[in-house]
Amino acid sequence: MKIKLLAVLCFASAFALAVPAFADGGGAAGGGGGQVEVFLSVRPADQKDPKQAGHAPEVEATIVGGQKTTRDKFSISTTYQNQKISLEATRIRDYVDGTEPIAIALVINGQEIWIGNDDIETDDNAKYQGVLKNLETAIDKLGLGTLGPPGSKGVVISYSQGTETKFPMADLKQITGGVLGSQKDYRGKIVPRNSSRTPWYNGLDARLSQDIPVPALNSHSLQLTLDVINLLNLINSDWGKSWYVSSQNDVPWTLQGTNFGVDPTTGQQRIVWTPRPVRFAMSQLGSRWQIQLGIRYKFD
Repeated sequence: MKIKLLAVLCFASAFALAVPAFADGGGAAGGGGGQVEVFLSVRPADQKDPKQAGHAPEVEATIVGGQKTTRDKFSISTTYQNQKISLEATRIRDYVDGTEPIAIALVINGQEIWIGNDDIETDDNAKYQGVLKNLETAIDKLGLGTLGPPGSKGVVISYSQGTETKFPMADLKQITGGVLGSQKDYRGKIVPRNSSRTPWYNGLDARLSQDIPVPALNSHSLQLTLDVINLLNLINSDWGKSWYVSSQNDVPWTLQGTNFGVDPTTGQQRIVWTPRPVRFAMSQLGSRWQIQLGIRYKFD
């Protein structure tokens, strides 16, 4: 489980900046290679506060994504009357130190084979270690309940044949690894029918044919044909693509080690769950347009 950086920076401003901007320190903030999001808001100075009276508004930038870094790595820029204006950050704080609560929804796969059953299964050949124990440990070690400011909420949902609310929307601090339940709660849960579908495919073929009579031979003719297969792909290269699930692309788990993954110490199989960023493969031949010419001799 990986949580991206969520930080808030404040910039002193002599004007109200309410236009899109970018983070010059994006390379540092996005060192992990992920997408960095920036949300800007303008906060006027509290004129009733002697410490803020007469001060210019502040531009508050919420940065989501990337790695933690220092305040001097951040700035925001805009162009005003063909002149570039840059602002340096005056302070930085973690989002959890703020006052704006967030909501987190944790959705997990509830299949028995994914969750695991090694604590309740009596048949050694049908035991799966699964991820439940590691997931519970990760939630507790990460401190999921402390990742939001006071008032933040969270919900935990599992899905298999349907969805099941493991922890209803409530105070985020109440979410621990224990709310996921035990392996017994997921016993017999499998993936629902037709829950995994390949992308839609739209195909269109066209044929043009012409009969040419043979002189002096009644009911005899030559037929010339022109077939265009996958006409849509001929019109637009992004159309008419066909996708399928390859046995090499869709491997959710593998057996660890040799001897079919059997641990010589325990005698149990060791399964390694692998991520599947790309589940579908494109049919190279079926996704290309083709043209074929044909000739046929017809007679009765």
